[in-house]
Amino acid sequence: MRQLSPLCRNGYKIPLVLFSTLLAVPASAQQNAPAGPANAAPASTSAHVSGTIRPSVMKLLNEATSVYSKMTSYQHTAEVIQRNAQNAIESDHAYTLAIVRPNKFVYKSDDASQGAAVCDGSYYVNYSGTDHTYTRSAAPASLDEIDIVNGVNFDAIGTYLVALMIQNRPLADPQIRSAFEHAGGVVTETDNGVQYETVTAPLVPDAPPAIIYFNAKTHLIHKVVIRETNVKESTIEVLEDIHINQPIANTVFQFTPPKDARWVI
Repeated sequence: MRQLSPLCRNGYKIPLVLFSTLLAVPASAQQNAPAGPANAAPASTSAHVSGTIRPSVMKLLNEATSVYSKMTSYQHTAEVIQRNAQNAIESDHAYTLAIVRPNKFVYKSDDASQGAAVCDGSYYVNYSGTDHTYTRSAAPASLDEIDIVNGVNFDAIGTYLVALMIQNRPLADPQIRSAFEHAGGVVTETDNGVQYETVTAPLVPDAPPAIIYFNAKTHLIHKVVIRETNVKESTIEVLEDIHINQPIANTVFQFTPPKDARWVI
């Protein structure tokens, strides 16, 4: 993750526009789990040691990582929608994440002005929408050699978490580790007949804590919700159109930088 806007840190970021209206909330340590919905199971009330991750949260992360890291191929589309205080949609973008082992990787947006990181198995292209520059190098031997923490600008935080778990290192980013150290306990919630295990953690600087929804059965991330208190402002990322261990077309791993982009050697 290189530089981050409000939704991210040096590396994974949500577009600045998505959080320009959010109020800053200090990422102070949370001693108790945040209040959940009426049908949610109470979180653990056991004492939490500062600087550590609660056992229930670590167990959930390990379960999810175990699933993602064993996939031979994976693809999803993440839709990120921001609503203002009047509940009107201000921004709606789709992001693609896909991998095929050993070394095919793509993270890109439907908005060509944003960044992209694409490896087709032969070459790795990393484009920065911020300064319109890109690099092109020989493909790494494996996905693990792609530095997604310091080298890829993620605009979708849930997608970033998935990418980290695919690499079998969910806590490689110091900011993500810190966020989970400050997370409340795991809460069980049912939404549209599906049971989820949720964790609330301050993933994004200067924004309200994010609620991460893990499918209780598959352990896959379903969505991430960041919502202002007492107003309708929100940013919701939903992971959909998920394909696991299925063939992925070569066209998914194709990317051409914009014509005004400058190649940096």
